[in-house]
Amino acid sequence: MILRLGSLIDAHGITFLSSVPALWHLALKLSPAPGGRTLERVHVGSAPLGAALWRDVQQWAGIREVWNAYGITETGSWVAGTSGGAFAPADGLIGPPWGAEIRIARAAGPAPPLAPDQAAAPGAAGPVWLRTAGLMRGYLDRPDLTAAVVRDGWFATGDVGCLDERGWLHLSGRERDEINKSGLKVHPADIDLLVAGFPGVADVCTFGVEDRLHGQEVAIAVVLEDEGDAALAALYRWLRQRA
Repeated sequence: MILRLGSLIDAHGITFLSSVPALWHLALKLSPAPGGRTLERVHVGSAPLGAALWRDVQQWAGIREVWNAYGITETGSWVAGTSGGAFAPADGLIGPPWGAEIRIARAAGPAPPLAPDQAAAPGAAGPVWLRTAGLMRGYLDRPDLTAAVVRDGWFATGDVGCLDERGWLHLSGRERDEINKSGLKVHPADIDLLVAGFPGVADVCTFGVEDRLHGQEVAIAVVLEDEGDAALAALYRWLRQRA
């Protein structure tokens, strides 16, 4: 189906498409773009959407209305996204809440960020909490797990991010994926999005490995379309310039 995505859109006059980044990594390489101009909007979710891939999807689809959407199974559906207006694709950008309240805690802890002194300042990163009418009642027969993430109607998403001055959400990673290198907290998603912006990167995965000196070291597994040493050296130089 991915090989024929563009032609399927044309054949059925598809106007809306909900998708994940992994689909687009394949579709952009394997499927010709649709020519019927029926697509009106594309939603992308379930994994970080980098700015480079975001722009490529816009170009392939022939529309500006490619929105990054954010939602969690426990919240019933999407709770935030880039719902139009003036915005440019950016790594980690989600957008304004969709019928939900979103707060960023100053630090990880058991209490939701209800009081002003518990919430992070605009632009400061921290654990993401949210409150929505679609929040689950709890995990089946697991009150212990429910109590760990639901407090006073607020849900601890496990994500790390910030709210900008507009109240738009930006995500930087997952708390459990955090790499601790000599006290420096590194979010693998940040590195993945950066590396994915280099031309010719087919896939990338950043992870932590044990290190006797630093506790953990940052490792990157990358798949390049050009497997030669010159392409790898070019990627290394490109990353050094952005370190």
